[in-house]
Amino acid sequence: MKRLAINSLGINVNVGIALLVPVFVFVLAFAHAPTALAAPSSMTRQEIQDLAVSGVGYSYYWGHGSWRNDGTLIGSCSGSCPSCSHSGSYGADCSGFVAKVWQVPGPSDVTTNSHPYSTSSFRWEETHWNQIPREDAVVGDAFVYRNSSNTGGHVVLYESGDPWGSSWVYEARGCSYGIVHRLKSLDSSYVAIRRHSLVETPCATVPAQGRVIDQDEACFELGGPMQYWRTEQAGWNGSLKWTHATDTQVYNYALWHFDLEQAGRYVLEAYTPAAWAESQQANYQVRHDSVTTATVVDQTAVDGWVTVGEFDFAAGDDQWVRLEDLTGEPGSSDTRVVFDALRLTRVVDEPSDPADPADPADPADPADPADPNEPDNPAPTSNDPASQPGDGIDDTDKDFDRFAKITGGCATSGVPSSGAPPAAVLWCLVLLVWLVRRRP
Repeated sequence: MKRLAINSLGINVNVGIALLVPVFVFVLAFAHAPTALAAPSSMTRQEIQDLAVSGVGYSYYWGHGSWRNDGTLIGSCSGSCPSCSHSGSYGADCSGFVAKVWQVPGPSDVTTNSHPYSTSSFRWEETHWNQIPREDAVVGDAFVYRNSSNTGGHVVLYESGDPWGSSWVYEARGCSYGIVHRLKSLDSSYVAIRRHSLVETPCATVPAQGRVIDQDEACFELGGPMQYWRTEQAGWNGSLKWTHATDTQVYNYALWHFDLEQAGRYVLEAYTPAAWAESQQANYQVRHDSVTTATVVDQTAVDGWVTVGEFDFAAGDDQWVRLEDLTGEPGSSDTRVVFDALRLTRVVDEPSDPADPADPADPADPADPADPNEPDNPAPTSNDPASQPGDGIDDTDKDFDRFAKITGGCATSGVPSSGAPPAAVLWCLVLLVWLVRRRP
């Protein structure tokens, strides 16, 4: 078989090579092009927090990420990592812990060991997450830092608190501590990051008149080891949670978040069914209008709605109530602390009723208006005999006239009028005697 010469085909070798090089480069680039990574499966913030809670108490395990749901076989760590030693099959380091609770790059059962990322990945990459402003951090986000030499770092899962100061976090803290939930100061070297594909379940707002916030809605957060929580088909709306009180440290807690439509003063009440509520020292921490107020409530005092207090709330969120199992009551007493619905009711300042006008006394008949033609000192009336002026009758007729007036006055009633002086009666008797003597 003859070998075919390129030149025999009339093709210039240099031109052929020039045509083949771009094709080769394209094929090579396509072969090495990074494939688009699928987005992580959707999760809610509550699902992230639930996974974090389930890991609390397990050991620190360098380069690993797994634990059980029942709180057993927690393992142990000793020494200084990375040269530390570990016993047991379960535990996680900080990046393994966050990757597991975030379920990135994909779904992975907590009992299955995985460690897909380092703190360097969380800090410098944006594979399944992206950086956000620190002040926007909410439960389920994370904070990560790398040291100046980029040789080490740390990452924690954020829960609540001041993103620029003391915050409640879940973290694989170190060999001597394991996976913990604690209050941590986050310095300026930390940056906030947020997982992709989050299903944001909004916390329903509180209208101006107030409402009930139950423990089965998005405004409610449960914290602490899940094995210590109990759920009962009782209480408000047929469901409540409880855990035993402690006197040493906080193990379990709950948060009710408030997003108020209108600022104002509200009465806060807690539902405490008598069949389950046993704590007499439940410590409700109320965050309202940038102030946190702690109030101790006897949950046994009322079978139903017990008043926590009256508080001034601002419009908006970042307001909440936190209740913990740390009441000071002995753990040996197995005292139940109930976590059920809360109720906010707006306090409306009732306008004071205007004073009822005094019922006027029955007015006396008003005096007749003065007649402008009437003299200031009217002449005495005829009913006042003592003040009668002279009648102008001639003296010769005085006896008759006097008699007529007297008899007329006497005979009319037979008794003197209430205003007649006693002398009038005497005159009547004298005249009668005189007339009788003059008769022939």
